[in-house]
Amino acid sequence: MTAPGDTAYLGELLATDIANRGLAAAVVDGLIRDSEALPGLPVSFFARGVTPTARRGDDPGRSMIPIDLGGVQVRPGDWIVADGDGVVAIAAGEVDSVLAKAEEAARLEERMLERIRAGANVMDAVRAVIGAPS
Repeated sequence: MTAPGDTAYLGELLATDIANRGLAAAVVDGLIRDSEALPGLPVSFFARGVTPTARRGDDPGRSMIPIDLGGVQVRPGDWIVADGDGVVAIAAGEVDSVLAKAEEAARLEERMLERIRAGANVMDAVRAVIGAPS
């Protein structure tokens, strides 16, 4: 959800409702609150920051519509992939291609990491795995 301003758009109440609906995660392009309560829920939350100030209003918003999330157009059916490093939106028609590239990158990085753990420096590991010129 796009959440401009300096108040929280998501807190423990909405987060608990999200958990009750069985969702896996929520991404807020704005601020959230109740950050100590959220880790106890079976849902992951990603946001730009935290504030103690709640947003109050009676407009629940709309769902299943295209939105702008961090300057990226996200449409119903697109995939959102997130971890502690950040959030990425993948267009529905590009999921297979992006997943294949990500899996290949993970395999290459694992091979490089094996070499580094065995004592190679980073550049030597990169050259050995992807064949980069010296």
